[in-house]
Amino acid sequence: MLAPCRRTHLIAIAALTVLGALPHAAVRAEPVADRLLSSVRVVENNGCAVVKIDFNLRVQYQNHFPQGSGDELRIQIHPLDKLAGDKQVLAKQESLRAPSNERAAIHAIELEQIGPGAKLTVYFKRNVAYKVAQGVDFKSVLIAIAGPSAAASCNPVQNAVGGDDIAQAQNGLRGSLSAANKVKSLLPPAELLADEQRGQLVAEARMAIEKSNFDRAVQLLTRLLDAGESKYRQDGLEMLGEARERRGQMAHARAEYKEYLKQYPSGPGSERVRQRLAAIEAAGTAIAVVPPTPAAGAAAPKQVKLGGDGDKSAGGNTVVSADGTRLLPQTKSPAEWTVSQYGSVSTFYNLNQGGRGFIETPRTNVGWDKEDPYRTYQSAFLSNADYDARFENAAYAGRFKFSASQQNSLISSQGNDTRISTLYLDGRIKDSGISTRLGRQSSTNGGVLGRFDGAVAGYQLNDTVKLTAIAGSPVERSRDTPFSNDRYFYGLGSELSYFSKSLETSYYYIEQRAEGLLDRQSVGTEVRYVKDGGAGYGAIEYDLHFGQINSTVLTGNKIFTDQSSASINLDYRRSPVLLASNALQGQGVYTLSELMRRYSLSEIDQLAFDRTAQSYTGTASYSRPLNSRLQWVSDLTVNYLSGMPASGGIEAIHSTGMAYYAATQLIGTSVLRDGDSASVGVRYANTETSDRYMLEFGTYYPITRDWRVNPMLRFGYGQYKMETRAEYQVIPSVRTSYQVRPDTQLEFEIGGKIGLTDSPLGREYQTDLLFLAGVRYDFSNSR
Repeated sequence: MLAPCRRTHLIAIAALTVLGALPHAAVRAEPVADRLLSSVRVVENNGCAVVKIDFNLRVQYQNHFPQGSGDELRIQIHPLDKLAGDKQVLAKQESLRAPSNERAAIHAIELEQIGPGAKLTVYFKRNVAYKVAQGVDFKSVLIAIAGPSAAASCNPVQNAVGGDDIAQAQNGLRGSLSAANKVKSLLPPAELLADEQRGQLVAEARMAIEKSNFDRAVQLLTRLLDAGESKYRQDGLEMLGEARERRGQMAHARAEYKEYLKQYPSGPGSERVRQRLAAIEAAGTAIAVVPPTPAAGAAAPKQVKLGGDGDKSAGGNTVVSADGTRLLPQTKSPAEWTVSQYGSVSTFYNLNQGGRGFIETPRTNVGWDKEDPYRTYQSAFLSNADYDARFENAAYAGRFKFSASQQNSLISSQGNDTRISTLYLDGRIKDSGISTRLGRQSSTNGGVLGRFDGAVAGYQLNDTVKLTAIAGSPVERSRDTPFSNDRYFYGLGSELSYFSKSLETSYYYIEQRAEGLLDRQSVGTEVRYVKDGGAGYGAIEYDLHFGQINSTVLTGNKIFTDQSSASINLDYRRSPVLLASNALQGQGVYTLSELMRRYSLSEIDQLAFDRTAQSYTGTASYSRPLNSRLQWVSDLTVNYLSGMPASGGIEAIHSTGMAYYAATQLIGTSVLRDGDSASVGVRYANTETSDRYMLEFGTYYPITRDWRVNPMLRFGYGQYKMETRAEYQVIPSVRTSYQVRPDTQLEFEIGGKIGLTDSPLGREYQTDLLFLAGVRYDFSNSR
């Protein structure tokens, strides 16, 4: 019977309370599989650039090499959001536009799929010192770049960069996160500042305001105020309020001005501050800026005021020094929008050819018999377009994102294909805590894993609690038109943060209906913890309709003092996700209403349960630097997929049994020349049907700073258990990329496979050729 006893319900509910939500087992939708990479952002704070690389799926950081510095950084990651039984085709090679931050000095960012994991490679323009950490959202990796030399205060801190997007995080790059939190995590203790250093902070902050670098000014002035009382404190507090006002952070500016008047109710600057506070509270109208009075003992700069309209570039009257240098331009109108845009377009030609032949056994002496002549499997141009625009003013922030692809096949029988994977509008009312997103999007929150058409709304109740609501229709294929199937879902959730966001939990309820019938009804919870070189993640989902645990995940990673690292991942899930519509498998009908003409609702539920297998997976990995130029990496995976009973006229499917996968690899840098890398590795797979071995050699060689070559050579051998058959493979490939300009890159790859199979029937050969060539153009601008 499907219905479990009351005790099972109590155990499941208790487990939900202890662990946390699982966005893994979710509404059936197309997995976010077009790209694993999502975006990259960088925040610089007093000599430390913190880079945040975001992914479309949840990922587990496993290790990186070299450990502390170099001009190339390799990061090994393991995708966590994988739906067994669903098709998930990730691009083998991906890249992101390098951010234009000089301290980060990033030349290129590339990702390569390797088996179940992926290798993220960051190429730098020069040798830099860095630290790497797991993002607390488990959808990102953080890299803190100090420059040419290591700095103890430069650490990969989540709060320094902010959340992934407006709908899922109230604290973005220019969000409402306290600048004090950003600075404290990246600078030495404030109380150690000498008086001379405090004066330098004021001077640098004034210069930052002159250059309209308000984020930098806020960081410096916050640092000054954290240092306690000094002769610079009064001026610093006024300047901090002004910087926040001009930055568009009106709520913060209002608080700073009120604090100023509380501490200094009378004096040279109090009247100015009262005027600015009144302007903000009344109408938010910009007024001309008057610089604060210099500290005691300092000479006041001689000032003049431009006549007429003043400095047009500053937006009106401006206070300038006697030599004409602009000091403090007029405050930017709170209603004025700041817009930043970036994206890429690319076109690639993809050719895949191959053939198979058969050699008869020697006793027949027939020779070659070409059963399947050499032919072209794919010959097509694939074009991609990605556009991302972010816009904000003092009160609102928004984002528009669009991603699409077009495949034009040169083979008449295959036709063309157009896909829209992302098309949404995102918005947030800054002071209210309200955010929303509408359109085609993807989510790993609230029980949804995959692409859907719909809306997500959030309300940030306070600094630690956020409430969410979601509704939409799952998208099975990105080529589908919106709401083309008769399925929809809706759900509620909450997210809680603790200990400066080192610990986060979330809870959700979600329900899906198909043709008006209950398809899925689940609750889930999730726990994420990242701190001090360690990361942990736990999640569970319980299906209320079927009375079954749909999935559970436990994963953790730890970096030790000797820079070795270990990670473990335990995964149980229903495969595919437990849905009533799974009953349609093998029934020859396409809708539940048709199926109801044959079976009752309880029988349909039983059929769905019978067509859903159980998958158990455990993975452990370990890496250790042998010296500054050599690293050893190993991992082991064990998997078991249960069988499914016969029912509804469908024969039973037997279990695949236990499967074991192991790999070990040595990675070296500066082998032939500075900046190159090489690797050698062995992979082994033991499944119910075969034993397989793979020997791999690879190298990355920079011919110039803009031209890189990556040759690979693999040798494979497989022995079947159920029959007398063996396979031999040789797989060579060469990939190269050339940066024509900072915004334009050419890519080229050619590879092949030569296979030979020995069996009692004779020898069968297989040859394949892969050719890929194209160009990608990146663009960005802001105003």
